[in-house]
Amino acid sequence: MLKTLTVWNFALLEHVQVEFGEGLNILTGETGAGKSILIDALGAILGQRVSSDAIRTGCEWLRVEAVFTLDDESLGLHELLSGQAIDDSEGLLIITRQVTKGGRSMVLVNGCHVTLTILKQIGAFLVDIHGQNENLALLKEESQFALLDDTL
Repeated sequence: MLKTLTVWNFALLEHVQVEFGEGLNILTGETGAGKSILIDALGAILGQRVSSDAIRTGCEWLRVEAVFTLDDESLGLHELLSGQAIDDSEGLLIITRQVTKGGRSMVLVNGCHVTLTILKQIGAFLVDIHGQNENLALLKEESQFALLDDTL
C-alpha cells in the first residue's frame, strides 16, 4: 500500500508530500490544482518515462520518493526483490527516482540501484492506476475479446 509520495522540483511543484490512508484514496480539486502532476510523479516511481523537461524551471533536478508497505501476500514481489538482492524484511519499500537536467536518471529501491526495467517490474506489483473514461474501453468489441481471451 502506498503510504507517502514526496515530490521535489517536478513541473510546477517545488516540494509536496502526500500521505495516503488505508482503503480508497481520491485526488480531487479544480483544474490546475496539480492532480495530474502527482499522478505523473507516481508514474515516475512505477517506471514510466520522465523527460528532463519535467524539471521545475530554475532547478537542476527533480526527485520523487514513494514509501510502500508490503503485505505477506506480495510473494511474487518478494521473489523479484530477492532476485535483485533488495531486502524487504521490514515490510517497507522505499523507491526514489531522480532525474537531472542532463537527462541522467537514478533509481533506488530500499537503497539499491536498479534499472528502469526492474522498476517497471516492481511497479506492476504495487499500483494500478485507472484514469478518467478508461471504462469506455470496455464498450469496444476488441477489448471484450481480449479480456475473454485472457481468462481462458
